[in-house]
Amino acid sequence: MREAADLRQKPLDLCWELEPFAEAAEMLRVLKDAGYNTATSSNGSAEMLPGTVRSSGIEHRLGSYR
Repeated sequence: MREAADLRQKPLDLCWELEPFAEAAEMLRVLKDAGYNTATSSNGSAEMLPGTVRSSGIEHRLGSYR
């Protein structure tokens, strides 16, 4: 049973290390500079989203991610 728990946990742990698509940061900058509000949505948990956004390095480009 321990192996099954480890197999489920590993993908969840990797979510903290996700990188955005290469063009995401620049596109968010362009949108913010043009006056658009920016945000993100996720199918992950509400607890995971802030950490994932921070680890991706785009939090300063988003108006909302909580």
